[in-house]
Amino acid sequence: MGEAGAGLDRIHTAGGCLARVVYVGLACLYLLAVLLTGLDSGFELCMILVALVVTAGAMAVRHLTGWAIAVAAVSGLITLFIALASPDFQGMSVVVEIGGLLVLIARVVWKTPRDRLVPVAVALTATLMALPFRASTIAAVLFTAPLGVLAAVAIGVGLYLRAVDARRSRTLAAARRDERLELARDLHDFVAHHVTGIVVQAQAARFAAQSGAGQSPEQLDRMFGGSRRRAPRR
Repeated sequence: MGEAGAGLDRIHTAGGCLARVVYVGLACLYLLAVLLTGLDSGFELCMILVALVVTAGAMAVRHLTGWAIAVAAVSGLITLFIALASPDFQGMSVVVEIGGLLVLIARVVWKTPRDRLVPVAVALTATLMALPFRASTIAAVLFTAPLGVLAAVAIGVGLYLRAVDARRSRTLAAARRDERLELARDLHDFVAHHVTGIVVQAQAARFAAQSGAGQSPEQLDRMFGGSRRRAPRR
């Protein structure tokens, strides 16, 4: 059971790492294609850098919660700035940003401790659904709902993976508890067997003494020496 659980853990972890590596590879190729097609302004280059930050957050192995908060803050501030300064901005890098936020939402729901799960997930979801406001009010009306559906799918994936981990943890805890109970039963039977032997020898010596059949010191030593050997040792 333990080896099977460890094997499932390795497969599970390897699958998640492979999926993130594939996503990062595709995202980098897409951003490279955007760069090769030419940029109209330095602001578009800044947006590509923001997309790379979001992608790095989606790949984070440690400090996932900190990365998620930083990504939500950066992306949200950029959205607010564009909505106020240039409401007709259309950057192709937003596709990578959307993908990174979806991956990050799923990972946050999967891995974040329960006490920080809800606020971080809500912040990321709100950041994702606010992205259409970078273009126009019409784009916000048209694309906010679909992005909400994608966010719900990402949350569902994260909850499923979280449930799988919880079920695996319960199974492992139950297996360990059963092993401890089995060991306790074996130890109880072992001690009971040796104690029974000691009691039988002591009763035999007492019966012999009461019946008047005296025993030499050597016989008593052999008898109680056997009891000492029967005693369980640590």
